[in-house]
Amino acid sequence: MVHKDTENPKRYSVPAVERTIRIFHYLKSHRRASVSDIANDLNITRSNCYAILKTLQAHSFILFDFESKKYSLGPIFLEFVRTITRDLSLIHASRPFLLGYVENTGLSVILGQRVNLTRLLVIDRQDCADDVRVIISIGTRIPITHSASGRALLAFLPSKESKELVEAVPVQRLTPRTITTPKEIIADLVKIRARGFAVGHGENQEGIDAIAAPVFDAMGVPVGVIASAATTSTLSNERLQQSGDALRNTADEITFAIGGTFPSDLEAL
Repeated sequence: MVHKDTENPKRYSVPAVERTIRIFHYLKSHRRASVSDIANDLNITRSNCYAILKTLQAHSFILFDFESKKYSLGPIFLEFVRTITRDLSLIHASRPFLLGYVENTGLSVILGQRVNLTRLLVIDRQDCADDVRVIISIGTRIPITHSASGRALLAFLPSKESKELVEAVPVQRLTPRTITTPKEIIADLVKIRARGFAVGHGENQEGIDAIAAPVFDAMGVPVGVIASAATTSTLSNERLQQSGDALRNTADEITFAIGGTFPSDLEAL
């Protein structure tokens, strides 16, 4: 069910944040400007404007030229652009294959990307037509040691890195079937490597099973996963294997589409 947000965002407006955003827009248009120019044009007190600019400068959002005494947007915005572009590129490349998977299997599918050492972020989702489906929201963060999605990626990292993450990233027990101990997780990673995809039985919610498969970059490093979840009755043993194979094949197609390759020299776990 989709819930419409009827709240007015301006209700939560923070004056200092509003002034900061206005400064960003101003510098985007004017490229470079002095504190006096910015303060006068935006009707902000000079002291307040100076304090905001120096705070932004300390965090690389703003650059200050000592000769001209003018401010400009900082290089950190380039990092944001690269991140957004990378996410959009993976989404764009993956979507046709995700849609094909949904059409062929009747299961919804999510795309998750590794955003730091310990977590995945759900960046896209394609739903099946069935009214009964398991929904994982875009923006959901998944610990790398948790559930089929996390372990599908974890299994194909270099063995030393996998073991270190298993020891360092705790897993919250959500149901009696949640795999939590390092020994259990390592044993499951071995099975995932052999099978090519991960399986989770009721780990997040009882009666809901999940499958997941990794996507690799040009260096053979897993950068993301695609995953499906459905009721245990839907993913019977036979269908689970068929859907898992289809999911793995879809992940392989995405890997090829982004110029990726498969790891060939992983040491035993």
